[in-house]
Amino acid sequence: MARTKLNPERALLSADWAFTGGVTLDSTTLTIDDVNNRVGIGTANPTATLHIDGIDAGNDIALTVTDSVSGEIFRLNNEGGSAGQLSLLSSGTGVIVLDASAGNAGIGTTAPDGTLHVHTATAGVVTANAAAADLVIESNTGAGLSILVPAGNNDCSIIFGDSDDNAIGRIAYAHNTDALTFNTNSSIAMTIDSSQKVGIGISTPDGNLHIHTSSAGAVTADTNSDELVLENSGGCGIQFLGGTTSELNLTFGDVNDNNIGRFVYQNDTNTFGWVAITAFALSLSDVPLLPTK
Repeated sequence: MARTKLNPERALLSADWAFTGGVTLDSTTLTIDDVNNRVGIGTANPTATLHIDGIDAGNDIALTVTDSVSGEIFRLNNEGGSAGQLSLLSSGTGVIVLDASAGNAGIGTTAPDGTLHVHTATAGVVTANAAAADLVIESNTGAGLSILVPAGNNDCSIIFGDSDDNAIGRIAYAHNTDALTFNTNSSIAMTIDSSQKVGIGISTPDGNLHIHTSSAGAVTADTNSDELVLENSGGCGIQFLGGTTSELNLTFGDVNDNNIGRFVYQNDTNTFGWVAITAFALSLSDVPLLPTK
């Protein structure tokens, strides 16, 4: 055994020691249970390899790491003596709370609203809706969620699933084409491409809005008439529905007149007409009727 030295100011011994049997310091301050190989701090009967017991329920039970420059750099404690709540702090900030009683975790908050609550700053007197509290992101200004991948042929996705299909719905951004797609029932429902063209039922829209039921063949929309494209392998149409006394219109305009011409169907009289410069230019009586089906 090394030579024992006495520090007269602190009355501390510095030596190499070997003990046989358990050790108790000040009743419950420190206990070494040699039978079960356990250490107790604040308890004379440790029940785990390291057992730390607080004085009472109102005090924190903490494990603290400090240095001479930053002071406290790490602390693990039961925040405010709360039963079933564990907190992790670094430099006194960036608190992470695990609330075992509710099964929630909070980053930046000691009172998480949901299963995981990421809190930058308070949004005010508001709590997360219980129907959407699995992930809560809160800030006092804008809040967001980023999905980052390397450039190239990589997709970023939010996937929806159930016990029958683990990808029945999807929101995906394809970085190689810069297109955003929405899938329902495992099929593409809508696409917004890199030119901000929107396709419904198609991933490569021909026009600003392309509604695709099925392919019409090897054909694309004329560029002079591609603001709205309707496509089907069979018949194709657009329908206007209104009240029994209403007027249904397909209107044309320009910068000088937003109603310079229009096709009109009047439901109350069951008549169809063409209006040019606010006056009827052609009515149903001017043209032969088409045979009914």
